[in-house]
Amino acid sequence: MPRKMRGLPAGVSPLFDDFDGNLLFYPEIIPVTLNFRQVLSGVRNNPGELFSLSPRQFEELVAEIWQRFGYLVELTCRTRDGGRDVVAVKQSEANLRFLIECKRYERQNRVGIGIVRALYGVKIDEQATKAILATTSSFTRAAKDFFARHIWELEPRDYDGVVDWISQAIARGSM
Repeated sequence: MPRKMRGLPAGVSPLFDDFDGNLLFYPEIIPVTLNFRQVLSGVRNNPGELFSLSPRQFEELVAEIWQRFGYLVELTCRTRDGGRDVVAVKQSEANLRFLIECKRYERQNRVGIGIVRALYGVKIDEQATKAILATTSSFTRAAKDFFARHIWELEPRDYDGVVDWISQAIARGSM
């Protein structure tokens, strides 16, 4: 269950002045430890290096990418993450809250419909703006069809899509 604003750790302020803390801060959020610059340098020269990351390092990479995109980012704990690994929130023309599930799979191990449906359920339950499934692999035909039916609520990011995110993060961040 999310904490209320009065329970925030020292130095953490709410994203919105009138926000009560629901659906934003979780007690199991942990800091990112991945050397993002080193990974970016390696992946810039050889995108295949994504496969050398552990599943947790891949989650950390995605969290850092979204932070560079200008979002307030929460990385959930390793286990019992509630079906999402990264929560990205941004106040802009419209307030946005994205749930991102990360799957660091081998290229031949495609993401199936079951994982996509589960993520959709988490998105609905948590009333997020959109849910994104990021993978180093690809998606089965059934998973792609499900994404296509829910295009405004779900987004797939396969290996090429993650590499594209990395390129965007490099362009936005200082190296």
